[in-house]
Amino acid sequence: MKHCLSLSLVFCLLYSCARRPESVNQALDLAGANRAELEKVIRHFEKDPQQLKAVYFLLANMRYHFTYGGEELQQYGYIFNVLDSLHTNKIKVPVTSPIVRGAWDSLVRLHGMPDPADAQQLPDLLSIKADLLIPHITECFRVWKENPWCRNLSFTEFCELLLPYRIAHEQPEPVHARLQKRFGPLRDTTKATRRFDFGAQFNQQVRAFIGLNHTMRLYPFDMSITQMEKARRGSCAHLAQYEAMAMRANGLPVGIDCTPMWGDLDRGHEWNVMLMEDGKYFPFDAGGAGFGGIDSCPYRFSKVFRKTFAAQTENIPGSGDVPPFLVNRLQKDVTADYTKVSDVSVKLTRTAAIQRKYAMICTFKTKTWAPQAYAPIKDSVATFTNMGRNLLYIVMYYYGGNYFPATEPFILDKEGNIRYLQLRPEGQDMLLLRKYPRLQGMFNYMKAMVGGRFEGANRPDFSDAELLYMVKDVPDKVETADALSRKPFRYVRFLSARGVKANVAELAFLDDAGKPLKGQVKGFPEVSQAETGTGLGNVFDGDLETYYNGMKDSVCWMGLDLGRAQSVARIRYCPRSDTNFILDGDEYILRYWDGEKWREAARQKASGQALHFSNIPSGGVYILKNMSRGKEERIFTYENGKQIWW
Repeated sequence: MKHCLSLSLVFCLLYSCARRPESVNQALDLAGANRAELEKVIRHFEKDPQQLKAVYFLLANMRYHFTYGGEELQQYGYIFNVLDSLHTNKIKVPVTSPIVRGAWDSLVRLHGMPDPADAQQLPDLLSIKADLLIPHITECFRVWKENPWCRNLSFTEFCELLLPYRIAHEQPEPVHARLQKRFGPLRDTTKATRRFDFGAQFNQQVRAFIGLNHTMRLYPFDMSITQMEKARRGSCAHLAQYEAMAMRANGLPVGIDCTPMWGDLDRGHEWNVMLMEDGKYFPFDAGGAGFGGIDSCPYRFSKVFRKTFAAQTENIPGSGDVPPFLVNRLQKDVTADYTKVSDVSVKLTRTAAIQRKYAMICTFKTKTWAPQAYAPIKDSVATFTNMGRNLLYIVMYYYGGNYFPATEPFILDKEGNIRYLQLRPEGQDMLLLRKYPRLQGMFNYMKAMVGGRFEGANRPDFSDAELLYMVKDVPDKVETADALSRKPFRYVRFLSARGVKANVAELAFLDDAGKPLKGQVKGFPEVSQAETGTGLGNVFDGDLETYYNGMKDSVCWMGLDLGRAQSVARIRYCPRSDTNFILDGDEYILRYWDGEKWREAARQKASGQALHFSNIPSGGVYILKNMSRGKEERIFTYENGKQIWW
């Protein structure tokens, strides 16, 4: 009898395994001692075919997911306590918080900069437990069936946009109860029936809770929900991950798109996408001031990817053939959803020292070229699919962790035509005004001075104020202007246009000898230098890198009590900026790409806010470096007497 029972049990197990997808059986075989936990999940849902299919979806793709852990993460956990304490004590945490930066710098001095390559990778197949998956899957199905914004999703859409128990490589944890409690009042009271309307409301609540912080960009690991709700600050990736999980938990089908590196900027971006009722995806910045706006971003897309839980089936190059960070099974190319694209076929005109199977198409990244995509080489030709247009590219070979030119640089223009850039022997004169393009965000800071008034007065409340100068044009560097009145004044100030928040780096009221008048700093509103790093004193500290940022009741001004009435001859001013314009007295080097490397063309010490170079090889790609300070550099071509940035 026992023998018959044993045979029956074996038969049942074999039959059960035979019904499972082979990918699930393979996953269970890889799970080792954790197999029993995953089998428990299967048994729990085996009577419901649809729920069992969802379990199989998770298990089949689980092999590609893992959690970062170990000492490399633990020793930086203190930063979350710092942020939590700041929020608890109602201390402001702006984007450039000096308190957060100070705490981070202390951690880096102790442990060095964190590196994901040094962290442990704990595979999900070996670690995910039934007591996490079973309630998670159960709740996902309840959310799917009961919420009006997602009940019409197909099963495939449900699996990608509601079901996953993780977003990236964060520590998995139960999330539904916490996120439903936090956003439940909105969910339960909204009258929105369309995903867009509910999403816009939801995004504003997220914006009130979390925000960007430049220091937390340096934290290279994904945050769990617990960590984000302590920190409430992070990079664009951290924010997008949190909002995706929060929206999913409350019935909105949301994912994440990303550009690992802009085509004309040396960093990337991540944002959320919501599947709309018409089957199209709507992109938006997590916690953004508006809902949407990615399509009006001033930077140019080379590549855009949609993150997926399911592994994609494309062929993966062998180890060492391409840079590891370009190989990602958990994403699909959606560049064509964001910009005009072309399939770029290029003849590799330079021979690799070692025969290669793949070529890399690159854009510029500070000091070097960095790959955007790879393509197989066939008969000395590589074809790169879905490449963003209006960008400057170069194709490279990759081996030994280094890149070697395979072509000349070329421009893929707006119509999809290729124009190669080759140096010509005839020289040209150049007038250079910047070493890096003026980006839109920085332009907005500069524009904030327009409409502002420089005033002089002899009463401290400026009730007798007279106009010294009005800013009419956008200042893009250090500017000077003659004072309209030479009458002596004790009090002088810059008054921003009403309702415009000041972003001012430097002010100086000059006497007839060109020397700045000294006095006691005054202004409104006062801003805590300790909390924000953007106090009033920054405007008169002689440092173009610091700035004042403030407004209250639509008013802001900054000025001096000179102690006695004095005459102002000229005014010098500079808005908050990137200081990438030419700085008087700094030394610069102009280089050009010679086909193999960057070659020095000339160097010059600036005597003013422009550089004049003569007899520079024409037709090429150039880069200008400030040897005295700064890090940002961007390539340009020189056409019709102007720098064209790429």
